[in-house]
Amino acid sequence: MSISIKRNCLLLLALPGIALADPMPVTTHSVGTSHIDNTVLSVLGLANLTTTTPLPFELTLTSTFDPDTIPSFWAFNDGGEVTIDFRIGSQAYRYAGSATSSVNVYNQSPTTYAYSHYIWFDKQGPSEASYTVRFSHTLYYLPGSLGLSDPLMPFRADEKDGLYGYYTIDAVPTDPDVPLSWQMSSSNTNAALSVQVGVVPEPASFALLAAGLLTLGLRRISG
Repeated sequence: MSISIKRNCLLLLALPGIALADPMPVTTHSVGTSHIDNTVLSVLGLANLTTTTPLPFELTLTSTFDPDTIPSFWAFNDGGEVTIDFRIGSQAYRYAGSATSSVNVYNQSPTTYAYSHYIWFDKQGPSEASYTVRFSHTLYYLPGSLGLSDPLMPFRADEKDGLYGYYTIDAVPTDPDVPLSWQMSSSNTNAALSVQVGVVPEPASFALLAAGLLTLGLRRISG
């Protein structure tokens, strides 16, 4: 076997290891209707609302994690880059920057898993007060067939897989002398959720890459 083919074959064997060493993105998403908390809206810099009727919302949370430094069932990233996109009614909030993130998977029953995704950071709110703002998704009844031994195993799931859950946004004053907190959330029955961990490659992707590398090797020989 020529050196070119050997080199290409070694590259093919190394691809799974390279993929596992890359930072692992986690994206959770929810859409539905939510009740309103005007303190939370004010902390996010959104306008207060007078309605008591639940409003349409959509929330997408994206974090990245290092798969080589996680304990089982939990993963943390302190100060990593995150993206938050939140829409409530006609208003929108977006955050792209550093924050603390965590994900957790655990057995909800002998045949199902639960999965949680949290992002939190400090920000200035009304009247120059400082708050810790935490966004989260909690997903229940992920099918046991996923075989989730840790929260960064690549997979996708949504309501078609039988899962359901809710989102929350918490605003807590950073001043320990102010023992208050405020929350906005959906319920288990008025939100559709999904989760995607990593990029789940299509089976054809590696086959096409393998064919391309072998073709290059054969061309080297024939040349």
